[in-house]
Amino acid sequence: MNAGLRFLTVMSAIILSAAGSAAQAQPSAQEKDKKETVADAARRARAERERKPVAQTLREFTNDTLPPARFPAGSEAATSATIDSGSAAAGAASTSAPPSEADEKERSESEGALKAEKEKLGKLKGDLDLLEREAKLNKASFYGKPDSAGDRAGAANIAAQDAALAAKKTEITETEAKIKELEDKSKTVNDRLGPRAEEPKTQEQQRDSWAEKTRPLRDELAKIDAELAAIQQERTAQGGSSREPLVGFTGDRIAQLQRRRGELQRQISDIEDDARRAGTLPVRN
Repeated sequence: MNAGLRFLTVMSAIILSAAGSAAQAQPSAQEKDKKETVADAARRARAERERKPVAQTLREFTNDTLPPARFPAGSEAATSATIDSGSAAAGAASTSAPPSEADEKERSESEGALKAEKEKLGKLKGDLDLLEREAKLNKASFYGKPDSAGDRAGAANIAAQDAALAAKKTEITETEAKIKELEDKSKTVNDRLGPRAEEPKTQEQQRDSWAEKTRPLRDELAKIDAELAAIQQERTAQGGSSREPLVGFTGDRIAQLQRRRGELQRQISDIEDDARRAGTLPVRN
């Protein structure tokens, strides 16, 4: 009986051990199958990508196909782009046909009206200045009299002068507003038509133009010569000789004037040489 129990116990232990080994072996086989399945799926996906053609080609951009840049409003880049566009438009306008006769007439009328209003403004301001001086004198005379309070005619004259001053000031203000309006109109016309074509200068006008360049130099040269002459005259009056060397401030001043005189003469000579090369002045013999 005991031998039979032992036999059953041993057999039960063997059966349980075998069942446990089988249970442990089963997950390992499933895990192996799972790993193999994932690897196969990856290989299949890679093979499909290699067989599939590229659906989208890369687009090549050039200066002709490049889309325009977009900038936020108010940015520096947007402002620069606007300026560049305006410069291109101005360049295109500069190559257009010259203004017609009607355009030039419009420009002349606009400039003529502006000039007339400015001359009118100058006259009005001169009249106002005279009225203010006269009113000041009349008021001083009127209020300086002991019986000014009873002088009805004098008071009426003062009131009339004040009214005339107010009217003149109003007219000046209106004329200034008119000038501003005409200036804006003239600028608009000139911007649209471009610069006026310069007429060729006559020989006399060309000489005057070159002479205008040397005029300030000759004026300064004349002042230097006058100062040198005054110094020499003063030396003669004091009994000195022109051959005696000068020392101190007077000698330094004469040397400074003579250096500047030489510089002015060289500048005048250079301008005259340029005028001769331009055919305005006769060539030196």
